[in-house]
Amino acid sequence: MQYVKANDSEDPKCPHCDAKLTKVKFKNLANDGFGKRKLIFFCPSCNKVLGFSDADVSYF
Repeated sequence: MQYVKANDSEDPKCPHCDAKLTKVKFKNLANDGFGKRKLIFFCPSCNKVLGFSDADVSYF
């Protein structure tokens, strides 16, 4: 797989509502007690889910 850097004028779009994603909301679902949190990411326009992640607490 090849990664290509986007231009400053390029923004991703929500796959649900097609809104330009200049921001993404996230919410803490759980803390596993070992320094990781389970996060859910969602569109700020339609609130539909974009993805999930386990994250190191120090990043957020």
